[in-house]
Amino acid sequence: MEIALRTEVIPALITANFDEVRKRLETELQRFDVVVTADTLPDCKKLATELNKLRGEIDTRRKDEVAKASEPVRQFDEKMKSLVSMCKDGRQNLIDQINRFDTEQIKKANVLAADYLTLQIDNADLSPEFSGIKLPMQKISNLTKSGNLTSAARQEIDDLVSDKALLQSRTSKRLTDLELECRRKGMDEPLERAHVDAFLMADDDVYQSRLDSMIESELARIERIKKVEQAKAEEAAKRREADSVAKAKEMANIEAEKLQQVENEEAEAIDQPIEPTKEAVSSGEVTISATFKVKPPAGVSPDRILAAFIKRLKENGFEKSFIDAEIS
Repeated sequence: MEIALRTEVIPALITANFDEVRKRLETELQRFDVVVTADTLPDCKKLATELNKLRGEIDTRRKDEVAKASEPVRQFDEKMKSLVSMCKDGRQNLIDQINRFDTEQIKKANVLAADYLTLQIDNADLSPEFSGIKLPMQKISNLTKSGNLTSAARQEIDDLVSDKALLQSRTSKRLTDLELECRRKGMDEPLERAHVDAFLMADDDVYQSRLDSMIESELARIERIKKVEQAKAEEAAKRREADSVAKAKEMANIEAEKLQQVENEEAEAIDQPIEPTKEAVSSGEVTISATFKVKPPAGVSPDRILAAFIKRLKENGFEKSFIDAEIS
């Protein structure tokens, strides 16, 4: 748009008898350029009053004449300002429309970019953990004239998805190798994801360094636990052994008491009077049949009772003549 603004300036011309008035004033003022005395005081006051009146007239005339001469300038200034305002308002209207257009185009670019991102995430088979990709703010330049995403805009999204796919693959491999790595270094119970989550997605050097450090710490912890458990087991074994010895002594004492009781009861049983039921004399031998009612302690066999009986017979003088005895 070409609009030529032509202006023509005609300087204002105002004339007055400046020189004449100046000379008259100089003459009057020079006359009274003296020390005021009683004689000159009235004339000085009169001149001062006249000068004040003249000053007012001159100043009023100045303002009036300047106003008259300035009117064309004022009108020119107002007209020029109106032209400036028209340009300003017209420009702002265009800017507003441009901004509205830009806003709509950016919204459209954002929608297209989001749809394209969703498609690429599906194509890359990203899990929910890795599909949270934040799109960069779209620009009008990301749209072609036909209203589609430019190849550069699509490539930017492809790169974001590719980075996430690589991260997903690397993370999956790390989790797969985690158990093998732990077992290779001697851990019976391998670490799980919760143990390494804080650095799982770090760079390779950082991840490996922190993993090695964690495994070493865990092995040391397990070794400490084993030592504590071993010490507890040894202490428990010592206590069991001590308990076993004490129990064996107790059982031995009980057995000794039982044996003594058996012997005492056997002695009492043998001391009971014998009631013969049958006698037979043949070749100087005597066969005696007797019945004894004995209630032996638990665990005492009949043979042991018979042995005790025979022992008592021998102790009472039948050692040489005693031949045999049996339990029926």
